[in-house]
This record gives sequence, structure tokens and C-alpha cells, in this order.
Amino acid sequence: MEIKKIVDYVNRGYVASEYLRAPEIYYYMDAVIDDINDRLQAKFPTISDWEDFVDHWNEFVTKGRPLPDTDERAYPVFRGPDNQALFLRDKTKYDAFPDRYIRSVLALGVAVKFYTRDEEGEQIALDYQNRYEMALFKMTRDYHNQVPWYFQNNEGGFIDFTYVHELGPHDLHPRGVVLRGKNTKIL
Repeated sequence: MEIKKIVDYVNRGYVASEYLRAPEIYYYMDAVIDDINDRLQAKFPTISDWEDFVDHWNEFVTKGRPLPDTDERAYPVFRGPDNQALFLRDKTKYDAFPDRYIRSVLALGVAVKFYTRDEEGEQIALDYQNRYEMALFKMTRDYHNQVPWYFQNNEGGFIDFTYVHELGPHDLHPRGVVLRGKNTKIL
């Protein structure tokens, strides 16, 4: 989706009271993409880094071997390291993940970040926050295994051993991960 259409979608769909312009809205978009990266263990480029990413991407792709044919849009097709077809990217279009997640997660997340920071938007921020968390959950559930190899962040990971704060640090409810030792078991 074109970046200017994303900005327009956010302003018309979620932030109707004010019009967020380029430098300010990019700050919020970057924060939402950081949230998405944390949830999906990915490394999607932020909107601020998009142009540099596209330059590096197109340079990387053109070093591959072009195929004799083209796709239905008449773009040249290149092959990546895993023999996957790769296309040149456009700087004006953010296509790191599907448009439906741009509309349902990115746009809504920008509104959440904006209204959380705005003093007058506390009530709407709570409603948007609940919807945003649900949209992030759905994106994680449905898209986690479909993240392309070039956006996967396989450099680290963690196991969440957090406890329920109401029960205190002595909460021993199982978290779904069992680590077995010689005579010990951690739940």
C-alpha cells in the first residue's frame, strides 16, 4: 500500500479530529512496527527506514539472475538464495507485510499511540487499545509462520517466565513450558 494512502487511511479512519502529517505520523508508525516486530520476532523495516531498505533490497535482488519470463505485472523476476522469486520494490509503497494488517494493525496502532499521548483522547484510547491488542493477537496467530525469510529475526529469542502480578513472584502456575533437569522440573 502506498505510504501516502496509509497516512490518509489513518487520518480519515481513526484520527478524524486532527490531521497527522508526515514527520509526526512516521514516529507513531515506527512505534507500531516495533510492536509488530516484537510480537512476530521479525525485523520489518520501519517507515523511517523504508527508503534505505528499498535501496539495499533492489541492489541485493538485481545481483541475482533474472528469469527469462516476467510476472503478470511485467516486472522482472529474480531468484533469491532459496530459489524464491523476488521482485524489485517501490519506495512509495510499504509492502513489508500484507495490506490487511496495514489497515487492521498499523493504522489502528497509530491511533492508539497518538491518543495515548494526547490528553483529550483518553476515553477513545482505551477502546482503540483493546481493539489494537486483539488485532496484534490475530496478526501473530495468523501471520507468524508466514513471515518471509528475509524479515525473520532468528538472532535471538526468549521464553517468557513472567508471573501473574496479583499473585506475586511466588506464583507457580504452569506457563506451558516444562524444563526438566535431573531431579527438578520448572513449570
